[in-house]
Amino acid sequence: MGENMKILICDNHLDFIDKIRADIEKKLKSEEMAYQIYVKDHDFMQIDHIYDVIFVNVDLGKDSGIEVARKIKKLMPKVIVVFVSADSNTVFETLSVGIFQFIRQDHYQHDITRCMDDMMTYLKNHLQYVLLDIKGRKTKIYYSNIKYILSIGHEVTIYGYDCEICFRATLSKALDMIHCRDLIQIQRGIAVHMNYIEDMKKWQIKGEDGIFTIGRKYQKSFLEKYENYIRAKRTQSS
Repeated sequence: MGENMKILICDNHLDFIDKIRADIEKKLKSEEMAYQIYVKDHDFMQIDHIYDVIFVNVDLGKDSGIEVARKIKKLMPKVIVVFVSADSNTVFETLSVGIFQFIRQDHYQHDITRCMDDMMTYLKNHLQYVLLDIKGRKTKIYYSNIKYILSIGHEVTIYGYDCEICFRATLSKALDMIHCRDLIQIQRGIAVHMNYIEDMKKWQIKGEDGIFTIGRKYQKSFLEKYENYIRAKRTQSS
């Protein structure tokens, strides 16, 4: 991600907070992800920051972890919600919030490992972004929102699924700035996100906006990178 991922742990059991915090930090450090972890052990309904991920115990004493998560989700619709509970049956109550994972305390080690592995995959595929400084303003671009980038002269346009962003740069400079491994150059002035590709035939790729020809200079590197991308996607889904 382009800046520190903000994670909130909501729990009123201090020993468990230390345990889950250590496991989260271990995984994020191994993935070389920048992060900040915040802890709430009281005043759970008071929301102080914008978070990317929350780990919340279903039983917070006088407060309901489900209601806390529901409030946070309303304020931050894209937040990843992970519930923790000593009672496995509460998983059915949590489904109405839109949870990412459910950690059972009596199967903690298995569940936290699975949860963090799934979260890293999700973050890399959906929530990674870059902050670009365009005309003095910070513009956030999610990698998953990019379809392709077109460069004409020194004008670059990023075509997204719900936006178009223009700025002064060369394509090479833009790719360096964005630094997304799933973008690949196919012509002197065009780079595509590999997830945008619907079909490929005779060195032409098809996306929802039309057909793009892969230049001879870029064919070998494209084929190698695209095959690796498809192989990785198949591994993740299996």
